[in-house]
Amino acid sequence: QFMLPDWEAATALKTALCGGKTNFIVGQNFETGIMIAMTPSNPDDTMPFTSKIAKDFAWNKDEGQYTMASMATDFQDFERKLYMSLEDYSLLRVCSDCNVSESNVGPIWAALLNTLHVNSLPSCADLDKKDCSRPEAIIRIACPERCGCSLPQAGHYLLRGCPLETCAADKNYAAALGALSLEDLSNLTLSQLP
Repeated sequence: QFMLPDWEAATALKTALCGGKTNFIVGQNFETGIMIAMTPSNPDDTMPFTSKIAKDFAWNKDEGQYTMASMATDFQDFERKLYMSLEDYSLLRVCSDCNVSESNVGPIWAALLNTLHVNSLPSCADLDKKDCSRPEAIIRIACPERCGCSLPQAGHYLLRGCPLETCAADKNYAAALGALSLEDLSNLTLSQLP
C-alpha cells in the first residue's frame, strides 16, 4: 500500500517519456551550463504529462527550490539560448552578484550549484573565494563581485564569465581605477591581492 502511489507515478512517467508522445525539449548551453526547456503547449489541465514535466522543470516556484531551466518561447528562442556564446551571454549580465530570491536568476543559480556539486548555497557571499579561480565561467557569471570582476586589480588569470563591459562601465570600477597609483606595487601588496 505504501509503494502503490510511487509505482503509479513511475509508470505514468515511463509511459510519458517512452510512449512516443514527448512534446518538449530540454538542452544545456555548453558555455554556461544553463539548462533550456521548451514546450509548444500552454500550461493547463489538458496539457500532456510530458509538457507538465518541462514546465515544472523550468518554472518550479516551490519555496526553497530554484527554477532549473530558462524557458524558451519557441524553437528559434530555444536554439538562440542553447547556442548563445559566453561573450553574448555576459553582455546580458550586470556587474553584481546574483540575488537568489529574484526569479530570473534561477537557471543561473541551478547551473552554479550543479558546477560546484552542492545542493545549496545561500548567496555569493558564501562562495569560497578559491572557487572563483575554477575554469567554469558560470561561477563568475553568477558571482562577479565575489570573484573580483568589478576590481581593476583583481589579478585573475581567468576572467571567462565576468561581465567585463558592464563592470568597466560601473562608476565604482572607474573610481577604483582612478585611485590606482602609477608606481609599481610591492611584492607583499601583490601577494595579498585576490
